[in-house]
Amino acid sequence: MAKSTIIHYISSFDTGGAQSILLELYYAINKYSDYKQIVYTRKIGSERARQNAHSYGVKLVELKEKKFAQHILTHKPCFLIYHKLFHSDTNIYQKLYSKIPVIVVNHTFTMSKVWSKIKRCNYIVSVCKSMSNGIAKNRKLCKGNMATILNGVNRERYLPIKARKRHETDTLITGRVNTFNKWKYSDGWIKWCSKVKLPRPMVHEYIGNGPFFKRSRKYLSRIKNSRNHVALLGSITSFEKKISIMKSWDLFLYEINEQEGLSVSVLESLACGVPVICSNHFGNKEIIENGVNGYVFQSKNHAKDIMTELCENPAKLAKLKETTKIHFKEKHLDAKYMARSYIKLLEKIKIKKR
Repeated sequence: MAKSTIIHYISSFDTGGAQSILLELYYAINKYSDYKQIVYTRKIGSERARQNAHSYGVKLVELKEKKFAQHILTHKPCFLIYHKLFHSDTNIYQKLYSKIPVIVVNHTFTMSKVWSKIKRCNYIVSVCKSMSNGIAKNRKLCKGNMATILNGVNRERYLPIKARKRHETDTLITGRVNTFNKWKYSDGWIKWCSKVKLPRPMVHEYIGNGPFFKRSRKYLSRIKNSRNHVALLGSITSFEKKISIMKSWDLFLYEINEQEGLSVSVLESLACGVPVICSNHFGNKEIIENGVNGYVFQSKNHAKDIMTELCENPAKLAKLKETTKIHFKEKHLDAKYMARSYIKLLEKIKIKKR
């Protein structure tokens, strides 16, 4: 009997977190199993997104919605892993549900009843516990068995990359990575990083682009009497360059405005051995253990206290970096464990179908 093909579908492929996790999952399944995989999308957002996919060994194929069901069935036997974005319409796979197994991966956290609706499928996978809890309270709109599979990144891709050489002395080097949008960006964060008073001056390097990037650059130019240096680095397309910069940071600082799933950039930082200091939001705080791989702060003043203590105790910061590396391994945050969980789920569905 022919082995089933795993078909990934995402309505739009650009450079966001959901797309990154799709690539990490594809890479790990390809490395640790013999499943054939195909990635379809309605629209490729940019040439940069295409190149990023290529770096994972993924060839993106555009597929019109009108031909979706008919085309997917040509690959039988197959599984469909539908990667749901905030605005994704799950009606698209309804003609397939009775014919092939369908797994919906819920990548984005939302309390909106309009956009949290998930049509009947075999399994709904949430990428963190808080998302599973949210869906459990909304079962009338979400039709399918439930599973939680934490996001992961392939640490082997990070290991060969060396940290960027720094020339700053007696300086706390921090940074963050995210899209500049209303969920993750705030002027207040830029101001706080510029002015927060710590025992050592701080450099904060901010990687990312998006609808609020020009606004952030303009706002930063107007801040006077800055104590620290904030550098808006924009989008960095080279994986090696981005990870080299991230590995040079002492801390990854991350504040968001709304709940989210499990941030890829947080996982990237942990894979680099850089502790994460993040705001008290799900699902990032689910994997941050205070004093082990970072800290969860309740307010900016609390974040300042945490960073002050680490500045005053270099040995504590050095130990935190070491335990961050150990924690990543022991808590199975590598994508190979994510891939194994998905494969186990597929096999479970296949057995039930017999």
